[in-house]
Amino acid sequence: MIELCADRTQLGLRQRSLRKCCRLGRATELIFVLATGVTLVLGGTVQAQDAVWIGVSTANFGDASSWDTGVVPSTGDLADFDIPAGNSFPDVDLGGVSVTIGSVEVNAIDVISNGTLQFDNSGAEATLTYSDVQATALASSVTLDTNGADLGILATTDMTFGGAITNSGGGTPHSCCRQQVARKST
Repeated sequence: MIELCADRTQLGLRQRSLRKCCRLGRATELIFVLATGVTLVLGGTVQAQDAVWIGVSTANFGDASSWDTGVVPSTGDLADFDIPAGNSFPDVDLGGVSVTIGSVEVNAIDVISNGTLQFDNSGAEATLTYSDVQATALASSVTLDTNGADLGILATTDMTFGGAITNSGGGTPHSCCRQQVARKST
């Protein structure tokens, strides 16, 4: 139990120390201050998030209201295209620009088109997981940019890919990606 002093007279700056008022030593005070600071710093870090396409108001990828989190996914985030029943916009329009995301899951969407999906998973391997029963969600004008990193592609259903695989980050695309896409393309 910590006992605090009843005397509230402040004589100077050094009197603010808890050492004289309770049974805590300087080492304990220092540990408390450091632990509090670390907790505040760690609490402010941004974590990658999973965002599911709900597309109830627009087909625009960059519209935050089209995502269940209310935030457009970006670097390190997973963009999950799994439209709920009654969805007004089962198509996704990238707006003719390059959109940076960590990984993509295509579960149920009609078409993703008009731009580039650039993968940046904060140093980890990015993945494209495809399990849509419609093989044509990526058959339109979409480009996959590996951005100099490995891109693992897992297609559990048939997948028709009509765009290009590029690598703006330098080097060559991971060879397994081209082989896996070639095996699953129709």
